[in-house]
Parts: sequence; C-alpha cells; structure tokens
Amino acid sequence: MAQKSKDAVLDYFRALAEVFSRATGLVATVIDVKDNRLPDCYGSGNFLVLPLIQGDKLFGYIICDHHKSTDNHHRAAAIRLLNFIINNISAAAEEKEEGSKTSLEKRGFYYSQKSPHEIKLISALRYIDENLYGELSLESVAAHVCLSANYFSRFFKKRQGVNFKVWVNQRKMQRAGELLADPRYSIDSVARKLQFAQTSYFCRVFRAAHRTSPQLFRDRRLSAASPQAD
Repeated sequence: MAQKSKDAVLDYFRALAEVFSRATGLVATVIDVKDNRLPDCYGSGNFLVLPLIQGDKLFGYIICDHHKSTDNHHRAAAIRLLNFIINNISAAAEEKEEGSKTSLEKRGFYYSQKSPHEIKLISALRYIDENLYGELSLESVAAHVCLSANYFSRFFKKRQGVNFKVWVNQRKMQRAGELLADPRYSIDSVARKLQFAQTSYFCRVFRAAHRTSPQLFRDRRLSAASPQAD
C-alpha cells in the first residue's frame, strides 16, 4: 500500500474512532502497525483489539478501551457496532481493490462517502427489518447503534424524513402485505405476528398505508395469483 494511501486510510479510521468514542463513551484509538507491537496493557480483557487489513496486509489496529463501562448491554452493543463497521469497511475495500488497483488513489479512500453516522443508520434500518416480529422500541434501536434515544430520534427523522414510529409502521405494513398474500395466515395472526395488540388498530393502520382493508387487499392478491379460467 502506498504511504499516501495508507495515511489516508489511517486518518479516516482515526476520525471514525473519534466519532465512535463520542457516541458510545468508550475510548477508541488507532495505532499504526509501524509501532511494531501493541502496548502490553492491550493484552488484557479490558481492551478490544481489531486488526485493520487491506489486501492481506496489516497496516494498523483499532483499539477499544471498555474497562470503564459498567453497563454490560451497552458495552456489548458498542463492541458489536465496532466489529460491524470494521468488517464492512474491510469487505468494501477488498471488492474495490479487486475491481481497480488505482481506486484508492483516485477516490482518496474507498469508504469515505459512508460517514460513521450513515453506517449507524444502515445498522439501525437493518435491525428494524430483522425485528419486525419483536417488540421494537426507539430505545432498543438507539441502544443497538450506541446512541441516546433523544439523539437517535432527531437523527433518524432528519435522515429518513419521518419519525421512528411512522417508519416502523410503514415497514410493518409492507411486511403485512407480504403475509396477507399467504392464505395460511389469518388477518388476526398477521396482526399478532407484527405485535399489534388489537386487530382493529392493525386494520386502521393498514388501511391508512394501503388505502384498502386487509381483507380486500388479500382478496385482490389471491385473485391475481390464481390461474384464470379459460
């Protein structure tokens, strides 16, 4: 890796580590591989050490100091987030390097267009979609991406254009449409599956989203899917 490109990568990770530290309260540090070895204290269980690798070459480490964290759930969520960020950046780097040897020099850094906040948003949206059948709350999603609930609420609305509750209901109504196309699911079971305590409320939300009732929506979908008589 050319020194100029390597410096750009390390500078990016240092900026990312600073944002991660501010957002989570856990101190993250980037160390150049030229430092020859990690300080002895980093071998303890109080530190998470992740290698920074590109093209099968180690160029540094990102180190997360979590020994001051007293909330095990927060610490675990922060560590998962850091792993997610590093793994996805490394995967993106490999793909771009295979496609173009000069992409790093031309673009400054392969992942520079994805800010740490954008990565948090992607993680939050994926978490929502994967947990539509569970008890989703603003607080649980905020904790997943290691942000305070108030900050996450403002951040989410600014990025998505709607508030968290509206977005979750939109995603649930999209999933409801998919489930209603399957005759094995009753309308009541779809409502319960998507964590609606009352089917009547589910029907009101569904009608607002699809401009029709769940039953009419189902009838039309099943009719369109059935073979037409000659």
